Amino acid sequence: MANLIEKAGGDYIYCKNTNEPILKYDFERVYSDAITCETWLNQGVLTQKSDLVRTDKRFENLPSVKSGKLYNHSLKMTPDGGNDFWESGVVCPHLILEDLYHIFIDDTLFSFHYYQKLK
Repeated sequence: MANLIEKAGGDYIYCKNTNEPILKYDFERVYSDAITCETWLNQGVLTQKSDLVRTDKRFENLPSVKSGKLYNHSLKMTPDGGNDFWESGVVCPHLILEDLYHIFIDDTLFSFHYYQKLK
């Protein structure tokens, strides 16, 4: 994801961390880092901004939440929780890249493949 975000014109806050394959930070660390972020991607299975704020009220203070620049790869979900992002997205990274480009650079009307804006 870090590579796709960079190629799409975004700036991944942990891009300089090349030592750890999996990042495990506590809430306070991530929250203080997120204060500088304009956009928040990939909030798990959430589809609504209100669900995100309900998980932790402190999220309301983040710039990405205030501005509504919240996008999740949950556009194509099955009733059982399957997510096409993890199915066809793996073999179609160019479609993920196109979605990310429209999130970061060109926010004109676009029909996303995998992402949706949390409302």
